[in-house]
Amino acid sequence: MKKNIVTKKKSFKKKNSNKVRRQRTRTRTIMSGGKKQKKCMCVDFEKKGSAYINYEHGNKCNRNVVPGTDFCEKHQDCMEFSKQFLNNYELEYKPELWNKIPNIKNSHNCYTYFLDNQINPVIEKCKNLAEENKKDKCGDLKPQPGDFYMLVNNGSLDNKERKYTCKEMIEKIINDNPSVQQTTFNKKCPVGSYKGAMVVDPGNTYHFYRQNADGTWSHKPGVLDVTNVDSAGDKIYFPHNAERKYTKSGINYTDFCSYFCIPRKDRVNIYAI
Repeated sequence: MKKNIVTKKKSFKKKNSNKVRRQRTRTRTIMSGGKKQKKCMCVDFEKKGSAYINYEHGNKCNRNVVPGTDFCEKHQDCMEFSKQFLNNYELEYKPELWNKIPNIKNSHNCYTYFLDNQINPVIEKCKNLAEENKKDKCGDLKPQPGDFYMLVNNGSLDNKERKYTCKEMIEKIINDNPSVQQTTFNKKCPVGSYKGAMVVDPGNTYHFYRQNADGTWSHKPGVLDVTNVDSAGDKIYFPHNAERKYTKSGINYTDFCSYFCIPRKDRVNIYAI
């Protein structure tokens, strides 16, 4: 009998504890205007004097943001932190150059945006398709990583394998353009290069980002508009911590592969149909 009383007491305490926890959650939600409180978009660095330290892990900060900002109180200087890794060769964010001309938007993808390469033959082919009322076929013209290298070495794409893993995709990028180098988020690229990044939905597809001149990031999802927000609608500051699950399409880029340095002046190799 005594054992049952003890058990009931424990059960009551547990239920009461859960009730208090739920009430606290409701209170926080009400105080934040009925919405879940947003978390800091910065990596969790420390600051000692004027120096930034302990950020090499790249983990996302989990503190609540200061209202009206994307960062917590501790990391309000996140953009200053990020800018220490820029080299002034990053590209200006000008989405209109990719979004306003249908023959570019409908035939170019994240890979071309990553390499900053608008391909005239592809644009012309898309234009011809549009004139034939076949503009939906423009998406078939999108250049794919590894095609250039395979065509040069094999003479055709007959043996092409669609393996979407970080290892396979990194190999394809470097094969196409040996001047592209792997790097990390916290290193400057060589003079004349800007930074890009790649993720994969293993076995399904891949995606690329590139860094803007102000330190934020942007990307072109397939034949959709170039944008500077992630799947949650938040501005992208560090792609490896960005939200990358797209519920409507069923795509979830769970694997962050690498950051890259892409030279601006060297010719980038890309095969276009």
